[in-house]
Amino acid sequence: MNKLVFFLTMVLALTPCVSRAVSDQEWQDAQEIGQQWVNQHNSKLSDLVKNTAGSVYSKRKNLLVPSLRPPELLKKALKLEEADSFGIPAQTIAADGATVDLMELHRTLIDFTPGDGSVFITAEYYDELNPLHSSSDIYMKIGQKYFQFFHGQGYRKSAEILSLDQSDNDSVVLFDIGYYGGGSQVRKTIYGLDKGAVASISQTLFDNPEKIRKEDYVREKLTWTVSLAGATIYRDISNDGMIEILNLSEESYPVDLKAKLHEKYGFINTDFVEPFRKTLTIYQWNDPKQQFDELGEYYY
Repeated sequence: MNKLVFFLTMVLALTPCVSRAVSDQEWQDAQEIGQQWVNQHNSKLSDLVKNTAGSVYSKRKNLLVPSLRPPELLKKALKLEEADSFGIPAQTIAADGATVDLMELHRTLIDFTPGDGSVFITAEYYDELNPLHSSSDIYMKIGQKYFQFFHGQGYRKSAEILSLDQSDNDSVVLFDIGYYGGGSQVRKTIYGLDKGAVASISQTLFDNPEKIRKEDYVREKLTWTVSLAGATIYRDISNDGMIEILNLSEESYPVDLKAKLHEKYGFINTDFVEPFRKTLTIYQWNDPKQQFDELGEYYY
């Protein structure tokens, strides 16, 4: 952000919110300026991003957003009665104090290294009366005990185990964790496990499970928000066998565009309440760096 844009942004933020009538012509001019900004921004994107944006369309309107066609790893359904033997509670308490029953239990086996499998249990809690009561927990088996490593909240299947690698070796195993507490957006985070740390868990920790801290094994890889009118889509757009993450959402006015409209027409904060445009942001896994790269954000 250059100094002029920064200055104008601060002026806009500190400007008293005194309403004034914005003429129809001013709104029309602002729309044209906004479209010019979009055209200039999108022109700098790669053909891969632009072509993908042209093929993505969401019919979702005001619905909770889990994920569309998430590449979940194979999981086996377990009997709910087995939860007690894993140390997994049969009930949980929602944010409003409601008691929610365990409804589904699944086991997933992941071979991080040949012949060395790790066992995960996913517990799904929900009721049919209030979607906000839903939550998902993922437990990892260390030694003979299961430890809760991930917690999703606010919609069903808010914690999922994914593999972005479409081959049989599941080289990129990640955990898609969502949180929704009301409002217009869902916060989603992708985590990975430090395979080296998991593989080197010492016998001391097996014998002293109280010393195990999930922070020593979990690494945050990506965080984003998705609007209820959008969706998170998993698709191999580069046709290389590795799945990309597509976030179809809504964005507010860009900072430099807000500054320009304030300077030209005197627009204030209350003129930018509504979302500016729907957007598509694409994230691609960079295996050598073990991180996600943002390929670009397309404005519709």
